Amino acid sequence: MTAVEAIRLRDQALRDGFCVVPDVLTTAFVEELIIETARLNANEPHHPDTKYQGTHIGVKFDDNDVMARLAKWQP
Repeated sequence: MTAVEAIRLRDQALRDGFCVVPDVLTTAFVEELIIETARLNANEPHHPDTKYQGTHIGVKFDDNDVMARLAKWQP
């Protein structure tokens, strides 16, 4: 990644709250993360007053193989 691309992504993250860094995770692993995140979210109790505000889900890497692989990912 060039310095110009890094600055563009940083600016996008600051502006939008996220950015997509290309070519880090494989498509198959991203799909696995989507499935696991949906599973975790579906099993998390949600208070009605915060339904549309997002959820903080505490995941211990020792307890979740998918998230442990993400934390240890070596592109």
